[in-house]
Amino acid sequence: MKKLYYISALIAAGVLWAGGLWSNAAVYDSYQYLSPGMPFWPVGNSFGTGKLKFFPELAVGIVYNDNIYLDGSNTESDVISHAIPRLMIDYSLEERGRIKLGYGGDFAFYSDFSDNNWQRHNIGLEIDYNAPSGLFVDLGNNFVHTSDPFGSTDEYALGRQEKRWYNLLGLGLGYSHADRTKLVGYANYDVQEYKDKKVDWSQNFDETSFGVGFEKRVAQKTWGFVRYLHGERDYNTASPDRTVNESNDADYIFDRIAAGLTWDLTSRVTGELNFGYGWLDFENHHDVDGVSYEDQNTWLAATKINYALQPGVTDFTLRLERGVYPRGSNTTELFTGTDLTVGLTHRFYSWYRLKAYVGITHNDYNTARDDEDFRAGLGLEYLLHRRWTLGIGYNYYRRNSDEPGESWTNNRGMVTLTLRY
Repeated sequence: MKKLYYISALIAAGVLWAGGLWSNAAVYDSYQYLSPGMPFWPVGNSFGTGKLKFFPELAVGIVYNDNIYLDGSNTESDVISHAIPRLMIDYSLEERGRIKLGYGGDFAFYSDFSDNNWQRHNIGLEIDYNAPSGLFVDLGNNFVHTSDPFGSTDEYALGRQEKRWYNLLGLGLGYSHADRTKLVGYANYDVQEYKDKKVDWSQNFDETSFGVGFEKRVAQKTWGFVRYLHGERDYNTASPDRTVNESNDADYIFDRIAAGLTWDLTSRVTGELNFGYGWLDFENHHDVDGVSYEDQNTWLAATKINYALQPGVTDFTLRLERGVYPRGSNTTELFTGTDLTVGLTHRFYSWYRLKAYVGITHNDYNTARDDEDFRAGLGLEYLLHRRWTLGIGYNYYRRNSDEPGESWTNNRGMVTLTLRY
């Protein structure tokens, strides 16, 4: 399923929610074996003085993957070495907010299939400012340059290394009255570009959206909200032979409404309960082959809730996401994807932390294809030192598909070592 790594609770809840569900969150989460907890703001010790803090982190690991191409008929295994450096710079504006700048990298090296080596570079910026008058500004930007095999929004090139970059820019401007009600306006600009425009041209797009939201405190640390968003996606690269162009590509306009609950960061419950409804209307009537585009309307979900059963000891996570995902500019194919994932983290004997999750995904295509995924993972971390953590883990991923060649199973085992300053 699809959602790019949250920049922050507020930005993800308001600004980047407006930009749609991005990236392949279910796939990426199940492969984020080394340094979990995206966004890449590290959690750990810091150094610095006064308002300025630095949070450095380095993780290394070895992963055995028994199906590196996620292929049902031609499975290849390999041992992959990873190095993940991360750094977050935090500047406090005291009661007025804060500024965060972060970098997260992932360098993957294959033992046997070295042509599959890939890199991922993630740079994020978050600005949170609250004026004395009640006005506030939240800005988030997330830039990713990568060739990882985790696929894109519509699962394009899943299991293949394809060079690409994408950027999500979100702005929220609002007014808070007595910390009881909030009125917020949203603006978003998202871009995705693949390097090989002769092969991957159908995935390049610009997406703009604008919206408005209202929030009201309904309990001591709980807010209710309603939001509306209007936007459009423009596929900006014609086919090499120019047959697929603005007159027949899959450009579309969307409208979304959502309502739910969100919580203060000091609450034992954080995240969002978010459900809504959406409409997706294609701007062209037919594709290059004369096949009609099918407008869509369905219920949506962008729920992610974290509950501290015992603060600092046991945490429970629930994520439910649902959206509509066109497959590219050159096709009428799309799917409605629904993902449910639950996870549990438990710390015991002070030095150990157990992590477990299970997830299911259903992708219902507007063709004869139907995909069902099952994911599960188990990991154990041992705090060797206040700065060193040793981890072992296992992840299982199975896809059952009506599409020939698209059913596969993937097992991964890993050993990791993380250094936090």
